[in-house]
Amino acid sequence: MSNTKAALLTNGPMFLAITLFGAIMAWPQVEAELAEQRWYRDMRGLTPFSLVEVTHSEVIEGGIIIHGVMRKDRCDVIPELITGKVLFEDAPSQRTTVDTSPEDRITGLYGVSRAPSKDVETWGPWIVRWSGQTPDGWQVHVTHEACPTPPYDQTNRFASGPWADVAPEQEKD
Repeated sequence: MSNTKAALLTNGPMFLAITLFGAIMAWPQVEAELAEQRWYRDMRGLTPFSLVEVTHSEVIEGGIIIHGVMRKDRCDVIPELITGKVLFEDAPSQRTTVDTSPEDRITGLYGVSRAPSKDVETWGPWIVRWSGQTPDGWQVHVTHEACPTPPYDQTNRFASGPWADVAPEQEKD
């Protein structure tokens, strides 16, 4: 035991250098793995959007209309790859379509990605289309491309909520 302790004390700087070298060599692989994790991308500002909030929703025949606010941080959205999921407590989730054309008609921008902004902006109305068994919740996933840093193309959950009418909060005086 004393020989091991003496060897570590004598060779401590070499042991530390080898450990540090190994960590430096492994970092690109570790960072690539981390970049696949949403929490890491949010923390590093690598997600295309932030401050997403669903302000209100309304269940209609054939789906649910959703509205909200968000800040566009980076990347270009691929409009045809805005997809939805409907969630069930007692069954697997199902993929579905998200119709953003009501927002397009309001803004006059068709198939165009928002420019990055430091300001929070509104989004919606979007319609998560669904007919069939009433879901318990919904999710919207958005795919972006041309991000300035890896991952250059990414799909992220944009928003989610219950399959229910949610009234907008009233401003408090």
